[in-house]
Amino acid sequence: MRRKAPGSLSDLALLLNAAHVEMTPEASPKALEQALQWISDPPDAQILAEALEARADWLVTHDARHFLTLPPDALPLRVGTPGDLMGWLRQLLIQQAG
Repeated sequence: MRRKAPGSLSDLALLLNAAHVEMTPEASPKALEQALQWISDPPDAQILAEALEARADWLVTHDARHFLTLPPDALPLRVGTPGDLMGWLRQLLIQQAG
C-alpha cells in the first residue's frame, strides 16, 4: 500500500482497526504439519499454519506460486491478493449500506 497507494494509508489503518486485525503468536508444530500438506515451502507453510491456527478469515498475499494456486475451497480461510481483499471489503460495505 505504501508504494502503490500512499495516500490510502490512513484509510487502510481505519479498515484494519474496524476489522479487528491482530497479530498472533508462532504456530504450533501440529499446525505447521497440517500446512505442509498444502504448501511444501517451509517458510510459506509457516505463514499458512499461523493463519490457520489463528482462525484467520483472510490470508493476503502476492505469492502466486505457493498460495494463489490453492483450490478456492481447500482451506477454512480465503486466500487472495490485496486487491481481492479490497474488493471483498467493498462488497461487504455496499451490502451493509443497502
